[in-house]
Amino acid sequence: MVDKKDVFEKNAAAYLEKLTALDKEYKDTLSQAQQKYFVTQHTSFAYLALDYGLKQVSITGVSADEDPTPARLAELTDYVKEYGIKYLYFEENASKSVAETLAKEAGVGLEVLNPLEGLTNEAMKDGENYISVMEDNLRALEKTTSQLQMKM
Repeated sequence: MVDKKDVFEKNAAAYLEKLTALDKEYKDTLSQAQQKYFVTQHTSFAYLALDYGLKQVSITGVSADEDPTPARLAELTDYVKEYGIKYLYFEENASKSVAETLAKEAGVGLEVLNPLEGLTNEAMKDGENYISVMEDNLRALEKTTSQLQMKM
């Protein structure tokens, strides 16, 4: 029987290098953030925000399927305008109707942040994985973090 230990250790070391490079890319990019606030459909990116010095504001709370009250939508519309936020984030695997409504009210764009739970077999066959998805998420976040924050 062939010992696979060396193969596993080599693969693990290579993947850890990729994760370290990804973390460095996030730190380098987000440490320069002019806008620290970003608005998402729900609170699926709280740890990312915490790890990289950002502040996530969610439209609906923990569940992406929850509908916010009209008062919450009005509050968020004011918040988005006050802070100069240009994009709202939704997840591809959840309904984006609430995010679309808020984006229309606030006059801002929509972008996808992928929490990975909706990564399909087809996407994985096309080469998408944790690293590629997180790189896409960083590019999407940059659309907000590169904007000047209006309110302090």
